[in-house]
Amino acid sequence: IFGPITQQTSDFAVTLWEAECGSFVDMVGYYRVYLHKFFYPFLLHTLGLRTQDAIFFLQCIFTAFVPVVIYYIWEKITPNSRIGCIAAVVYIIWPGQLFYATVITEEHLAALVTVLIVFFLLDLVQTIEQEEQLSRNRKKILAKFVIVGSLCGVSAFLKDWALIILVAIIPCVLYLLVIYKKQQRIILFVGIILILLARSAVQTGGAMLAERKLGVKANNQI
Repeated sequence: IFGPITQQTSDFAVTLWEAECGSFVDMVGYYRVYLHKFFYPFLLHTLGLRTQDAIFFLQCIFTAFVPVVIYYIWEKITPNSRIGCIAAVVYIIWPGQLFYATVITEEHLAALVTVLIVFFLLDLVQTIEQEEQLSRNRKKILAKFVIVGSLCGVSAFLKDWALIILVAIIPCVLYLLVIYKKQQRIILFVGIILILLARSAVQTGGAMLAERKLGVKANNQI
């Protein structure tokens, strides 16, 4: 419905243009400052999504999965699934969601990545607090910490909302380190280190990929 009457402007028009043509070097000056704007059109072009309607379809998929994860986040927090249903439905019917899906931006994928990070963090804390699972599933728990760190690294090249989460968990981790038992403390501490290392590795790898593609040194500190 919105496809034929939607005209992208500003940064969103640049994203659509680069997804269509796949050139990127024509915007080197732009990407040297705003490197995070490179990866979404690069992903779209690589996937063969080079028209506005095709990109709208993908963004609708991203947006549709967000309330699903929101529901499962609430299920982790409380056994009252009704709250999760309400939160998910409010997200779905919020008018801004309908119209924003027609804006070509990496924020749709960033939103999905962000809620996935929150979900995995909650799952990890609950697993660590079940001591019988802690000894059996140590490798799986550490692997999940690496996944969280990797998602945080991906977030840095979309909208770095993961940085807000990482700052927010500092007081939480300090509190948990006080109340946890020795084995739980060790797993949590190692896990946080793994998150930071995985995030750094993904950021470094992403920057190297972008610089190789663009042929210039770039900055992603905005």
